[in-house]
Amino acid sequence: MLWAHGVPVWFDQDDLGVGDWRVRIREALRGGISGGVIVVTPEAEKSRALARIEVPNLQDLGQEAPDFCLAILSSIEREDAPGEVDWIASESILDTERGALSGIRHFNLNKQADLENLVFQLARHRVAACARSGDGPLELDIDTYSRSAPAQLQRPLVVRAPKREGEQRRPPAELWPPYAAFLARLPELLDAAGRGALRVCGGGHLSVACAMGAAVPTTSRYLLEVIDSAGGVWSSRCDDEAIQLVPTRQQVGAGGLPVAVFVDLGANPATSNAFDRFLDGSGRSYSATLRIVQASRGYIPSQAGAATASAIADMIRDLCSTVQLQQVDLFFKGPFAIALLLGQRLNTIRVRVHELEEPVDGVPYYVPVVELQPGASRGPVVEILS
Repeated sequence: MLWAHGVPVWFDQDDLGVGDWRVRIREALRGGISGGVIVVTPEAEKSRALARIEVPNLQDLGQEAPDFCLAILSSIEREDAPGEVDWIASESILDTERGALSGIRHFNLNKQADLENLVFQLARHRVAACARSGDGPLELDIDTYSRSAPAQLQRPLVVRAPKREGEQRRPPAELWPPYAAFLARLPELLDAAGRGALRVCGGGHLSVACAMGAAVPTTSRYLLEVIDSAGGVWSSRCDDEAIQLVPTRQQVGAGGLPVAVFVDLGANPATSNAFDRFLDGSGRSYSATLRIVQASRGYIPSQAGAATASAIADMIRDLCSTVQLQQVDLFFKGPFAIALLLGQRLNTIRVRVHELEEPVDGVPYYVPVVELQPGASRGPVVEILS
């Protein structure tokens, strides 16, 4: 949940170096972490490291460093007030002095709302440091394919996905609930940082990119820029003309039904067989289909990204107006940056985003992953499909 909210996590089983574990833990706690969460359950009483090393060091950091954020997440509730955390029991389990934890904010591990509030407060704490560090966009590093090297974790927000199982290429299903909650409050984080622009570095799944773009639609006051792997800057401002696109429409049903849109902006042509198979076998009815490809294959210059995304959005919006329903099934192949910029431009349209699965010994097929409504009051993710 923390990773999906942009908060990088130090986890002993993955990040503890070799050597004496007590020394390594102390080094990690003094190594520049911005905050800590002490998790209290009945089983915590069995942990020697928690009571003797981690809690004392975290308490010291909380007293010594004014910017250090310390919280307690507890599953133990008061017997006389169900639903309220028993901080006295936390002190007993963690073997601390009476009153030592009373000044630290407690969150209830049994309440989903408390969990979401905790991770948002931790994310807000990280980006608030941005407001004191000068001008420029709020930086967000994202990689939903793999975990990153430690050097990348110093950005204010760092989004990662859980490990995928087997051959599945689409985002893990467990990513979406916390990521959706994060996107719903992303504008608040931009305000907390005192920034009117978001700079996205890294890459990831196209459905994840579309969803993030939908969280800061063009109707909002926020600017967006994406830094690609070569250092190119894709800005939400239209710096150049769009590349030449070739749209092909086909009426396949009566009006008042969704439309299916296949966008292929890859440097090499993609086969549309998987799209055709989806149309034939999904059982979903459409008013029309739209295929959009490059007129001339090649890599898209970053300066043309925003105008190209706008041109695609205009074609989609025009088709939706023709069939009299603002609902699109989107199948996209192209740069991560354009997927993000396109998601930003589809406000007022409900978009069902699909990801391509390519089994090693099978036939590629599309899977509906998530439905988006850019500009929606409770966040852009309105339905998680897989």
